Amino acid sequence: MAFCINCGQALSEEAKFCVACGTATMQSNTTTQRKIVFEGSIHKCPSCGEVVSTFLTNCPACGFEFNSKTVNSSLANFIDEINECDRLIANTPMTNKKGWASWSKTKRILWVILNLFTFGIPLIIYLYVKVISTVISLARYDSTPKLTPHEKRKASLIENFPFPNERESILEALLFVKAKISFLASEKVNQKNAYWTRLWSAKAEQLYQKAEIMFHGDRTANDAYKEIIVWKERVARTVKHKAVAYTIILIVAILAWGIRNGSFEDIVLGNSVLVIPETELSTLMPQIEEGKGEIAINNSSYFKVNYYSISVDEFEKYKLMCKDAGFIIDCESDGSLFDAFNEDGYNIQVRYYDKKMDVTVADKIDMRKIIWPDSKIASLLPIPKSDYGNLSSSSDTCVLVYIGNTTIDGFNEYVYACMEKGFDNDVSRSAFHFHADNDEGYGVIVEYRGYNTMFIRIDD
Repeated sequence: MAFCINCGQALSEEAKFCVACGTATMQSNTTTQRKIVFEGSIHKCPSCGEVVSTFLTNCPACGFEFNSKTVNSSLANFIDEINECDRLIANTPMTNKKGWASWSKTKRILWVILNLFTFGIPLIIYLYVKVISTVISLARYDSTPKLTPHEKRKASLIENFPFPNERESILEALLFVKAKISFLASEKVNQKNAYWTRLWSAKAEQLYQKAEIMFHGDRTANDAYKEIIVWKERVARTVKHKAVAYTIILIVAILAWGIRNGSFEDIVLGNSVLVIPETELSTLMPQIEEGKGEIAINNSSYFKVNYYSISVDEFEKYKLMCKDAGFIIDCESDGSLFDAFNEDGYNIQVRYYDKKMDVTVADKIDMRKIIWPDSKIASLLPIPKSDYGNLSSSSDTCVLVYIGNTTIDGFNEYVYACMEKGFDNDVSRSAFHFHADNDEGYGVIVEYRGYNTMFIRIDD
């Protein structure tokens, strides 16, 4: 049987034109036969033989779970290459030294002599430039910092690696990314750490979207991604706070220098009445009518106000106002510091120095029943008696956890238990703080944070 090459109409063997569309046939003695071609593969359940669609994790007929039980080899190679890049980056010597670190001994001596004869003016100018460059680098949060060759290779691996589609590999990759971001957030935050956090977060979002398509609502994927978002926001918030802090330092330094030289005599820091917005945290703190100052921090975790031109008597009255507002739990009132909690777990800190009073209200720590991690590094520590807390981070290299329902006596008991577990090297201890290492080089920090809360951190 011949068919029209244009519309597929069946033709007689003698036809020279298609009866449907009029297209000429190839030749009277040439026929065109349709061919059947099978594309792709049919996937069947190994348990019941049901035909299944791509990306399913369970058979719709019998419920059999499709589990490869192995992590994709390409993912394993990717993790190995990232770890190798991190090792090379850590071992790369700092060759691009700048400023004082790059000067010779003679140049340093001449610099000191110059500042002695010019009353430190060159040093002040140098510090101004240093602060300005720091503010600019922090303000350019979304920019790409200067990278070494090893760092460029690492960035390329992260951006271009196509993660596999197996459920186990996606979850393994998501947990690996979470560990990387939590480590970055626990380190000193700078422009480069912020860059790596953005890079890993973008990859985490891709992984989570793929997880939602393949196995929607998976608890492991959801919990890991939520923690990644928390760490990402914490890094971004820290960078912004540092930018604000350095900007304030720069402005204050310029004003102080100007006042000293008589060019800003009419400028008084905090000369306007402070208007405090109503937020969950700001409404907890006592407010000073017609108080002058500035709002330093205002987010969901902290609210900080700097009051100016405050006398010692006003500071003492403000501490009484804090107690009247309910901040009487674990109260520390020593000289220029007032630190206490209210019955809901919110914390207020008041610091006074040189007619300036800083008031900070901190959000309560969200706690619930937790399960102590089963990782090797967590097993080095004694398990706290209380299982009520907040597990901020848990990986093979670091554990950060807040433990509630723990008194100061419970804190001291836990410190003794840590020492019995082998953390008795390079011990540093005070009434509310303990730090020590064990023979394997692991370090632990235990702190009593007040309001029956103990903080624990261990890392290698």
